[in-house]
Amino acid sequence: MKSRKLVRLGSSLFVSIPAEWTKSLGLREGSEVAMDLDGEHVVLRPLSGPEKERASIGPPAAHRKLLAAYLNGCSEIRVDLAGLGREEVERVEEMAASLIGLEKVYQGSDSVLYACFVDDDQNPASVSNRIVDTLSTMIVDAAGALDSADPGKLAEVAARDSVVNKLYFLLVRVLRSTVELPRAKLMDFRAMSKILERMGDEISGLAAGAPASWDPMSLGPDAEELAGMLREAHGLFIGGGTERAEELGNGAWTISCQLHRESMEALGFASRAYRSYSVVAALIKDVTDLVV
Repeated sequence: MKSRKLVRLGSSLFVSIPAEWTKSLGLREGSEVAMDLDGEHVVLRPLSGPEKERASIGPPAAHRKLLAAYLNGCSEIRVDLAGLGREEVERVEEMAASLIGLEKVYQGSDSVLYACFVDDDQNPASVSNRIVDTLSTMIVDAAGALDSADPGKLAEVAARDSVVNKLYFLLVRVLRSTVELPRAKLMDFRAMSKILERMGDEISGLAAGAPASWDPMSLGPDAEELAGMLREAHGLFIGGGTERAEELGNGAWTISCQLHRESMEALGFASRAYRSYSVVAALIKDVTDLVV
């Protein structure tokens, strides 16, 4: 029998587990355990694979719990319909539709079962590369719509942000399950994923506030350059190259400042469009800052 003293951290009490026990059970930082109270005994046991991979959720905010279970790597998620209003059921269905690989495999009167058909062992770099490819086309095509004063085309480009969001959620899920990357690189990946998500929101947000018509702009050349910069910045993030990253970041920042000045001189919707592309350029600079 081992003895340990309880240690207070904040409002909670903690106890350490002997190193030889964690080694024999395959436990490490981040491992999940189940806790039971058996009479006067506190029992800890590692969660088995099937237990960890299944989740059962219900109200309140079932749609948010569905997202959390997906991001945490659950392969099966059961939604208890008892107490869910029609509006919340619709939110659950909308959320499920926005998650790559999540499919409804059972529909009953009291519950719905979703199964996730996703390979969690895939390379995070390949997922982020798909996000970058989508964003690059959005940057160029949205500028084309703005330059030709085509609101229909702008709305079509903005709709692609749903693809970016789906891939973002998938990337977060993959990052949470990966054990191959160092902790520092995982943190950088998470930071980059948020930058990419915000970039998509910035472009798609233009369509939400677009008027029925506007004067043609001249964003095309800058957009082409920014799309190329984004692809290169992502490549440097994956492969390294701090000297080139610094040079690329300075170039993106120069374009950001130039577009910001143009937004100050423009009027109405044009001012907003130039400002959004200034933000996109600044976000590319943020990606280069993560290169080590």
